[in-house]
Amino acid sequence: MNPVKAGIVVNPEEYRWSSYQYYALGKENSLITENLFYTEIGKDEKERQNNFKKLVVDQTVSDHLDRIDSIAVGSNNFIYNANRKAKYHEVNKNTPYRKRGI
Repeated sequence: MNPVKAGIVVNPEEYRWSSYQYYALGKENSLITENLFYTEIGKDEKERQNNFKKLVVDQTVSDHLDRIDSIAVGSNNFIYNANRKAKYHEVNKNTPYRKRGI
């Protein structure tokens, strides 16, 4: 996520030197030594890729919520509901890698 945070790219898959393409998309890369915990986040490659994407999204949302008070623009009611949903999802991370304690 460093290239995204730095504003170099909008999406992590756009940065060719990122390990995101390997872990989330299954693109071969001989320069990557696979993380020891990667095999623990799913029973097969497709499930691991999907769970890795969820992990990145969860971390991105969490980082974003830490930086701002509001995630939406609109009426007070709309902003309240949008923030409430985001905070609910931040607290209730019931994804497979969370259940395993990873």
